[in-house]
Amino acid sequence: MNALPQPKTHQLIDRINALRAASPRFIDPAEITPLSREWRAIGHDIRQLLQADARAAWELTGSWRALAGDVEGAEGAFRNAVALGLSDVGRENWMITRLGLGMFSAAQALYRELCGARTRNLAVIAQYGFLAGAVGRTAELIGDAKMRGVEWDEEWAESALLASRIMTEVEVSDEEIAHRLDCAGVVLRRHGLCPSINVRVSFVEAVHRCLMYTLSLPLTWEQTQELESELLLEEGKLSYFCTAALGIVFDGRIA
Repeated sequence: MNALPQPKTHQLIDRINALRAASPRFIDPAEITPLSREWRAIGHDIRQLLQADARAAWELTGSWRALAGDVEGAEGAFRNAVALGLSDVGRENWMITRLGLGMFSAAQALYRELCGARTRNLAVIAQYGFLAGAVGRTAELIGDAKMRGVEWDEEWAESALLASRIMTEVEVSDEEIAHRLDCAGVVLRRHGLCPSINVRVSFVEAVHRCLMYTLSLPLTWEQTQELESELLLEEGKLSYFCTAALGIVFDGRIA
């Protein structure tokens, strides 16, 4: 029997990451561009990997499908990887993939699983959980980890704790934050966009307090305003809360 070739998973991961970094837009497989050609080539190499390492191949397929904005394809691939014993590292990758697809509630669900497992340095994933809107859970994680002597970026940790304090004061839960962010995800997927997510916490005693999620996009100001209008329509479907202490905005940045 001929030996199977060694899986080149690390090279495939690097290629997927490079393709993700190359454009803030989802790839259209129907187009003929350098990016779509590389996307198809990666898919071919992943299929070759299936026989040698099915779990790794399905995990890579999830990340690869997400590059094209294919939610069902990505989720199905990761579920196949779970059935084959997906590791915590793989679940972390799944969480990051869901963030890129604008699936904030779903990303939070995986974050809670990873926090409960406590099999890795949780400081590595805490910032992703914070980006997913899990500010309360992140604050709990920071407090628990500090008691166990885990080192943190203190400036970032203090900002996360302040964000949790603000959301607690206005009685907004992690789930409610995620639902608001999910509205932005619906709009972004509709337009084939994967944003850069930035979070800013501002607080002036008795004057101002705000947790602001800014989703940066390669758009003009006018285009961004159109997306803002769509976001307002999506948010209008949520009836349970409205507070000036939580902001979610699109920010157009043309290089």
